[in-house]
Amino acid sequence: KEIYKSELNFLDKYYSPSTNMVEGYPVLIENISDSVWNIDTQEGWVFMIQEAMNEHGEWKPIEYIDYRAVCGNSFWTDKLPPKYYLITKIYRYNGEVRTKLRVRFVTEHQIFISNEFEGSINYSQFNVPEFLPLFTDNINEHFLNN
Repeated sequence: KEIYKSELNFLDKYYSPSTNMVEGYPVLIENISDSVWNIDTQEGWVFMIQEAMNEHGEWKPIEYIDYRAVCGNSFWTDKLPPKYYLITKIYRYNGEVRTKLRVRFVTEHQIFISNEFEGSINYSQFNVPEFLPLFTDNINEHFLNN
């Protein structure tokens, strides 16, 4: 059967390409242990952040987990069995400061740090966001305490 253009137009009201696309880097998380990992997520995002090296050679967070949610259904835990991996992504920033970056990933109170990679950010990304002091017991403690 030949498909006519008019038959395809019905998709236009349900689907349109996003203009809010951002560049990103893939991140591979492999469980090389002999036990199952519980991977905490919010809205499907793995609890991990990027850190950047500041002008003093110190690693500082440039992202934080903002886990204020509309409802409790935003959070869930996925299981990552031994010898399995998951693929996720991080944002690729584009700023005026060229520096080294890395990813910090937390699972069950274990902290994993990626290899370094080159990137660019803005100095303002080193500022701690206003929402952070609102929480006293949260995932960001793992990122703030090196």
